Amino acid sequence: MQAHLRVYQNPQAALALLDPIVNHLQTQGLGSISEIFDGDPPFHPRGCFAQAWSVAEVLRTWRDITQHQNHEGRSLL
Repeated sequence: MQAHLRVYQNPQAALALLDPIVNHLQTQGLGSISEIFDGDPPFHPRGCFAQAWSVAEVLRTWRDITQHQNHEGRSLL
């Protein structure tokens, strides 16, 4: 997501890459994120069903992308 943002400078497209995580939050782990996922579609979750570092990395990425977007003068709201 951050690599996409750096290459294409498109925060909306980078944020769209987080959409599958929203579905995961609603269907697995009751509001948490699994430790790992399969590398091939359909990307089944594996390992611990609620992993703090997975949540932290998604939040860090979301924050960085939205800060970039706000810095560019465009708001998400």
